[in-house]
Amino acid sequence: MLLAPTVCMHRCPLGGRNFESFSEDPVLTGKMAASYIKGVQSEKAAATIKHFVGNEQETCRNSVDSIIDERTLREMYLKPFEITMRDCPPWALMASYNRVNGLHSDMNEYLLQHILRGEWGFNG
Repeated sequence: MLLAPTVCMHRCPLGGRNFESFSEDPVLTGKMAASYIKGVQSEKAAATIKHFVGNEQETCRNSVDSIIDERTLREMYLKPFEITMRDCPPWALMASYNRVNGLHSDMNEYLLQHILRGEWGFNG
């Protein structure tokens, strides 16, 4: 299992882990991540796309609450994950450390159940 690719958006040039992701463009990031996952999984290794979702900072990353309106969430933060799930679904996904709109990402029913599993059909 590989804990990659990282598809966090580069909304701030000071992001300490921007180098781990592909781009500040959500479509380009999604396309590159899907190709990366296809290559990894073709060798029978699990790819783990991360960090789902809204992870942009290291300072207080376990407690920060990323307040993201629906349009920005869909068009910026979720878009690379959506493209990847459509083009080449990874075998695993890692939730982000932060909260999104008040709920920790790993317990966010809207993100995990409604969008990820319901809308996109992820079964990993």
